[in-house]
Amino acid sequence: MKNKLAFEKAESEKVLLEQEIQSAKEQINSFTAHVIEKTSLIEKLEEQLNGTVASAEQQQIIAELSQQTILTEDDWLRFKLLFDKIYPVFFQKLKKNSVDITVAEQRIAALTRLELSSKQMAAMLGISVDSVHKARQRLRHRLQLDPVTNLDEYIAGI
Repeated sequence: MKNKLAFEKAESEKVLLEQEIQSAKEQINSFTAHVIEKTSLIEKLEEQLNGTVASAEQQQIIAELSQQTILTEDDWLRFKLLFDKIYPVFFQKLKKNSVDITVAEQRIAALTRLELSSKQMAAMLGISVDSVHKARQRLRHRLQLDPVTNLDEYIAGI
């Protein structure tokens, strides 16, 4: 009887945990999609205004909108909490593999784990695609990966 109750309790906790993980996945996907969509809209607006002469007020608004694409510290903390629910030991293993890994490199690794493209990562972090490529190179170097090791596959294995 006691075993049956313990088993039922464990099963219900497992179901709740699975629901929490699924909810975190949905939230992180929504969060990522929102940032990417916002960045895309800003890029389209900038393209449309590129050929026209914008007033000082319009230039100010474009500059403010561009700043909105940057993943702020608060956004990062919220993102990291959701990410930790989905991949509970990812950051610990990452730090174990490279003790002196920077926060920026951790962010690139997390976004790589989510299988985002360089363009999507750039949108999330508010940097250029070239900067993402350089950050990925630094991450490879930090993790001491040889040239034949695929960074995406390595990160997926963490």
